[in-house]
Amino acid sequence: MSRTLSIADHLLSVGRRLQEHGQTREAAQIFGRLAGLTQTLSPAVAEEAHNRLGQIYLDWNDTRAARRHLTAALALHPNCAHYHYLLALASANDEHCDPRRANLHYRRCLELAPEQIEYLCDYAEFALNQDQIGVAVRALRKAAQLGTDDPDLLGRIARGFRRAGRTQEAADLLRAALFRHARDRRFRQLWQRHQFELWQAAEQTSRRRRSSAAAPVILPMPRRKKAVRMFRSKLVRTDPPEHLKGPTILPFHLHRREAT
Repeated sequence: MSRTLSIADHLLSVGRRLQEHGQTREAAQIFGRLAGLTQTLSPAVAEEAHNRLGQIYLDWNDTRAARRHLTAALALHPNCAHYHYLLALASANDEHCDPRRANLHYRRCLELAPEQIEYLCDYAEFALNQDQIGVAVRALRKAAQLGTDDPDLLGRIARGFRRAGRTQEAADLLRAALFRHARDRRFRQLWQRHQFELWQAAEQTSRRRRSSAAAPVILPMPRRKKAVRMFRSKLVRTDPPEHLKGPTILPFHLHRREAT
């Protein structure tokens, strides 16, 4: 028995294929057509259309349009951690958006999915950009405690620890991963990268100190106080003259010629 797809389902299927093959502009046109029919579509189709549109606009760095469609998708599925995560990214990357809105979505997505290390890493990076060092360190420690053998995630956690000034925690994390994967060059590269960045930071600090120490310093030169008194309605200096050195006699040697 064959089943005939509705027009909406057919358009959604076409849009998926176009997006998978990298034709995002054509896919966005189809999803936008579906999003305009939200009132007449089934909730599942409308939610997917808004979700896919939101991710496309987020890839295009159009954060305002991305937030609009992701908010519509979230209204249809309020407890979706991934929608809160995408909204947090869109809000954090929008300079005209209040950072507290991104913080709210990050916290909500972590409440719904507390063991997602990627969410924790992104939240820690956002907190570091907002100078919330304590919040970032707690998120990084939780991500490290969850444990992962993904080199990309381990690198992000270690980089976050270094930015927060917790270099020892970064070293402990990478050393343990290197011990578990001694023959995997990817973890060796993470450790070498960690050592290089520590050396680079120490070298920059040393350069700043040398440049500040090499700056010219102008010392105050004390001036001799002048002694003056009134003499016939005039100011006359009475301080003694400064001591002058005597003439310097250079040695002059005469070489006597010996008689031949």
